[in-house]
Amino acid sequence: MKSSNEFLKLLLQLDPDFIEYHKKNIDNWIDRLSPYRDASEFSLHVGERLSADGYPLGKKVFGVFEAILSNPTSDKDIIEAIRTCFLERLVNQLSHNYFQAAAFVPLLGKLSKEHCQGWDSFSGGPTPGLWTDEEWANRVRYDLMNPKK
Repeated sequence: MKSSNEFLKLLLQLDPDFIEYHKKNIDNWIDRLSPYRDASEFSLHVGERLSADGYPLGKKVFGVFEAILSNPTSDKDIIEAIRTCFLERLVNQLSHNYFQAAAFVPLLGKLSKEHCQGWDSFSGGPTPGLWTDEEWANRVRYDLMNPKK
């Protein structure tokens, strides 16, 4: 996948219901063709679906995103959009209690989970189910012993 247009087409193929959400919110964005915008909007759409019905398309969507993240030829902007605008925004929605972490943590592939753990480390709080208590304690201990300069 090499373009913003291809990424939007992929999102619409993965979840045809996204078209209505996308149409409703497109005027909120100055840059109308951007993988960052599309991933951000898709994250909000997925959050609503996780809250409403557990998002039956979740395994498929997260599987495709994991494949993009693990493909060395994937477009760097699309990879960054999935990481920052999709995954991080999903984690951020948890603080507003839009849905439970248990609804999406099991859907994460290895690279997605590692990115979300990195986001947790950066933001200072563990996402429920993303870490064992021991993993989080070790992460916090490592951060305290190796402060960033």
